Amino acid sequence: MPEFESLPIVFLIGAGRSGTTLLYKTISLHRDVAYLSNYHNKYRGTILTSGIERVFRGYPGIKLKSWFKDDGTAYFNRARELYIKAIPQPSECESVYRRCGAPITPADRQDVSEKSRECLRRTFREILRYTGGTVLLSKRTANNRRIGFLQSIFPEAKFVHLVRDGRGVAYSLLHVNWWADHILFWSGMTPSEMLAQGQNAIDLAARNWVEEMECIEQGLAGVDTSRVCELRYEDFLAQPYAQLNNLLRFMGVEPSADRRYRACVDALMLKPEKVKWMTAWTDEQKAKVLSIQKDTLARTGYL
Repeated sequence: MPEFESLPIVFLIGAGRSGTTLLYKTISLHRDVAYLSNYHNKYRGTILTSGIERVFRGYPGIKLKSWFKDDGTAYFNRARELYIKAIPQPSECESVYRRCGAPITPADRQDVSEKSRECLRRTFREILRYTGGTVLLSKRTANNRRIGFLQSIFPEAKFVHLVRDGRGVAYSLLHVNWWADHILFWSGMTPSEMLAQGQNAIDLAARNWVEEMECIEQGLAGVDTSRVCELRYEDFLAQPYAQLNNLLRFMGVEPSADRRYRACVDALMLKPEKVKWMTAWTDEQKAKVLSIQKDTLARTGYL
């Protein structure tokens, strides 16, 4: 493999509905953290799009108001106002990966062409340079299946893995508007199509968490443990600033370098969530989900 200039890159991974969007946005409020934005997702040019992000780098208050709802929620399931959409915000940016030829599900960790390698390294290097950050953070759900692929391109990269109780994940999946028509990577079908074949909705959501976690575990098995930081979603909500301090230092960022950062985190008023599945599901439903998720829940310390 040719020698490359080392890049401070961090990939945030985690099963869908584990809180990765909330964590992505909250970390990206820090002025030293660069991120892939909705501008990068839409436009090819990295200099101008990164420059727009740089303008807002020192204004966490503006980012706070445009990235989060009044109750601190980071996930928007409706169209946002035009003036809010104009402010760059952290994005999954699959188009950036697609432009560089990154497959959604690589065959193996060596499934990397030199063209893809050079394209992604150049793109990430330019985004980091022109946004003015000291570290670049990328969150993309598909990266759960591309860990080996990404490590092959960025051997210096670090990975933050956000883990949430699979029962909470399954419950949450069933209450977002995109789930029914989302193609499941492990079946090649949507939940709607599988329900039409007689399968059970809760079972599908429960299994999806297991499948995603298995992909992540397999991918991280090939990464040096010093480059992996695992965080529980529940711990993040219970002690947000303490957990963020640990994460930022792991990423190579000093939290106190941005004196307004803590005020922004405090303004989100993050707190532990009610465990909705406990009261919403019948004993039979709980037992069925447990039968599907038991081994993974035990490995991740939830049993």
